[in-house]
Amino acid sequence: MGLFSDLQELELEGSRIRLEATVNLIGCEYYLIVDGVKQDQARGIFGTFYLHGRLGDAAESNITVVIKQGISGTKYSVLYKGQEFTPRKLH
Repeated sequence: MGLFSDLQELELEGSRIRLEATVNLIGCEYYLIVDGVKQDQARGIFGTFYLHGRLGDAAESNITVVIKQGISGTKYSVLYKGQEFTPRKLH
């Protein structure tokens, strides 16, 4: 994660997935945004966090974002249809 914020992005099946993280006084806040719509959020300091969302309306288009926050940094992955994808860091 950057000093005070982080922005990751991934495109899957024509949808733009954005993962935003910000640091505040009580820890970090993580947001999952798909095609401009916030779908889930989590708060925490260290550990593993899960965000859940959907690409489109079909039940089989569910996604899970796994965020692993530790002392050495933050790792993001997106799980979709049994595959794991790594988003690219924008800043």
